[in-house]
Amino acid sequence: MKDVSMFIWCGGDGERYTSEEVINEINDYTRKGGKLYVGTDSMTHVSQSTFVCVVALHDNAMKIARYFYKKINLKGDEYKNLQTKIFKEVQYSVSIADFLRERYPEIDIEVHVDIGSAKKSATRKFISSVRGWVVGSGFCFKHKPYAWAASSVADWHTK
Repeated sequence: MKDVSMFIWCGGDGERYTSEEVINEINDYTRKGGKLYVGTDSMTHVSQSTFVCVVALHDNAMKIARYFYKKINLKGDEYKNLQTKIFKEVQYSVSIADFLRERYPEIDIEVHVDIGSAKKSATRKFISSVRGWVVGSGFCFKHKPYAWAASSVADWHTK
């Protein structure tokens, strides 16, 4: 994975931000005790897959609802395999959460993963291993329907 500190992010406002600018934007929020939400979703196309990683700042009490996203296009068809695709999404999310934890060791970070627990969900079989990966990395784990950073916000930008 490309170094997260070198990412150029887009904001929900359409503006572009460097990783350092994103860090500066969340300084106030984290000092007030805000929680960070990280999630990734993807869409497989004919000859490439688009991964969208999201860092969201959301707190009703502080009246904050803001997010930043990074779109990554990977050529090839290896991500047509569901397990490979899901695990790549988790890899991106955990890497970004690690980057943020380096800057804010005390911050509460939730990693949102776009997998479901419903019997009809094809991703259900990955919950246990992905939960172990995320929790073992030191983060709170959320999956559908509670994984809004991945299943909603990131999903908006995969198309």
